[in-house]
Amino acid sequence: MSSPQSAFDDDALKALLETPEVGPKMVGYIEDIGIADMKALAAADPAILRLRINANLGEPRLNTKGQDALAAMIAAAREYLNERPDAGEDDGTIVPFRARD
Repeated sequence: MSSPQSAFDDDALKALLETPEVGPKMVGYIEDIGIADMKALAAADPAILRLRINANLGEPRLNTKGQDALAAMIAAAREYLNERPDAGEDDGTIVPFRARD
């Protein structure tokens, strides 16, 4: 079961939050642009995520250090999926884009 604040399941969220330089706000940023599972995150490009997050926020909030944190999250997602072969199975859930207020 996932946390009410996150689309990621509890184990995935824990793995992301254990990543250096990553906190709930960074997880929220990727969820806001529609990345809601480890499979989607593992397939992402950190530079593209940074551009999409900044566009969604309406300002260049994430710099290269933020991009490095995104790269670490992607690496954590890949490691998570390698350790849990069934974790990347698609359940058919579609997660809508969430615009910031």
